[in-house]
Amino acid sequence: MQGEYYTIFTKIGQAKIANAIALGKPMEIKYMAIGDGAGEVYEPDVNQTELRREVYRAQASSVTVSDANLNQIQVSMLVPANVGGFVIREVGLFDTEGNLI
Repeated sequence: MQGEYYTIFTKIGQAKIANAIALGKPMEIKYMAIGDGAGEVYEPDVNQTELRREVYRAQASSVTVSDANLNQIQVSMLVPANVGGFVIREVGLFDTEGNLI
């Protein structure tokens, strides 16, 4: 099975990024969450404020600017070995205020 992976910014995320650029202040990504999409593939929407069905969330273990493209960030988190039993179909990044970016 071949999948297509891409990123969208929510409307809240777009506004937060624009505000951070306008003020010259960084926006902090604090949490990363994964979800199973409620058991099915779906098209994410810019109006979302949460994942369709979040199954795990943790503090981001690293947030770095990509060496290959300064307009990209790389975010990672650790998922414990005892968490599982689902297919990851969605990933969300959340700022310090809990907004889905």
